[in-house]
Amino acid sequence: MKDIDYSVSEFIKDEYFHKWLLDSDPACDEFWNRWMADDEDRIRVVNEAKNILLSISFVEEKLPISEKELIWEGISDVIGRPNKKKNFYWHSIAATVAFILVSAAAFLFYNGYQSSDHSNNDIVYIEKRTSEGQKYTIRLMDGTLVKLNSGTKIRFPEKFEPDSREVYLDGEAFFEVTKDAARPFTVISGGIETKVLGTSFNISAYPERENIDVAVVTGKVTVRNTSFQAIGAAKDIMHLTPNKMASFSRTSGDLKKSTFVSEEVLSWKDNIIYFKDADFSDIQQTLEKWYGVRFVLEKKIVMKKDFSGRFDNKPLSVVLEGLSYVMNFDYSIDKSTVTIK
Repeated sequence: MKDIDYSVSEFIKDEYFHKWLLDSDPACDEFWNRWMADDEDRIRVVNEAKNILLSISFVEEKLPISEKELIWEGISDVIGRPNKKKNFYWHSIAATVAFILVSAAAFLFYNGYQSSDHSNNDIVYIEKRTSEGQKYTIRLMDGTLVKLNSGTKIRFPEKFEPDSREVYLDGEAFFEVTKDAARPFTVISGGIETKVLGTSFNISAYPERENIDVAVVTGKVTVRNTSFQAIGAAKDIMHLTPNKMASFSRTSGDLKKSTFVSEEVLSWKDNIIYFKDADFSDIQQTLEKWYGVRFVLEKKIVMKKDFSGRFDNKPLSVVLEGLSYVMNFDYSIDKSTVTIK
């Protein structure tokens, strides 16, 4: 990659710099660490840009695009102004950032974009969403890595409590939790709570699906049934070890333990679509969520739950081409619509 020589204002507008700072990306880590090396000037500029970007990243994520642009323009304008005295320069930046943050907070309040939950000791929550066809990886402030599957929402506090770490999940995510014996990590999803100290596990809790599944890869996990059906139930708490899965029924409130096949549960996080004894309805639902498309069926596909297969990081056209031979159908793709003929 061609060498770069950025000012602070250019850094805070650089998407690649944002990706390195806010997401987990080994390639970005390697590039920026190599770029800084032992150069004190470069390290200073990066740290200055980093402090400014982190101070506004939370407010920015909830704003409409037009408001984000105004924020960046305001900050870039002040940072780009020449000043003879460095102290005055940084006082100007600090004052501008503070003003922008206050203005943005006011905008959020009066326009319905609040991201604070004042019902719980004024804890400020951050919310991340993935649309259908999108996956996203984030690193929480404690170092925990979270991979979000398509159509997923996660909510977590801007700062964890001294004695606990709680996040809220709708959808599917894989967690690699940083160990902290003094602060258990809890995922609240639907009618269950999943509590760990430090481990890796997958939770599938899409609101439209009957079951919530918790599958453990490493460590130990405690799953607790918190639904109204759990009152008086004998099996409202379950302890899981590697290769064990808890399945919670939203209808009955039952919590059951089983083993699981890793490929069936975890392939998604490695960009692999895996089918096991699937019928066409299962396949359709999976592809719609995976690629962010909608199917129109001009031809009814009748088949038993007997299709098994995997597609490793393939485009939709390749997947449909393979399925069309097996299931004897034609298809067309028009933007986000797939027509089965």
